[in-house]
Amino acid sequence: MDQRPEQNNTRENDSSQHGSTMRADQSLIDFVDHITSVIEIDQLRSVSDALFESGLSQGWPLSEQPGFATAGIRFGNLNLELCSVDRNVNGLNNWLTFEPKNLETLADQLTDRDVQYDPFDAVVIHGN
Repeated sequence: MDQRPEQNNTRENDSSQHGSTMRADQSLIDFVDHITSVIEIDQLRSVSDALFESGLSQGWPLSEQPGFATAGIRFGNLNLELCSVDRNVNGLNNWLTFEPKNLETLADQLTDRDVQYDPFDAVVIHGN
């Protein structure tokens, strides 16, 4: 009786389906870029002021837009993002943001892995 394991014919072994050359068992993630926590807007204003006044490195200043406000604190290569969001649009409380190894091929690689995702949303700050 043959004791060899069955060959796995998944997308992991056939990366040509979407033109990707990266195997599904290879990481898409280069590093964690942001740890984000949602707090109420009044808390965001006072906490960001206190953190900035304490001498911590500012990743970006408090920025308020309709439905979204954010402030960032740098801890070396990691950002702590505190934000306030429109709860009618975003019900998340905390999340991580990862820097992909290759942004150009990320969508194909996610599709290759059967990961459902929404197209990236652009956030316009000060017209940029």
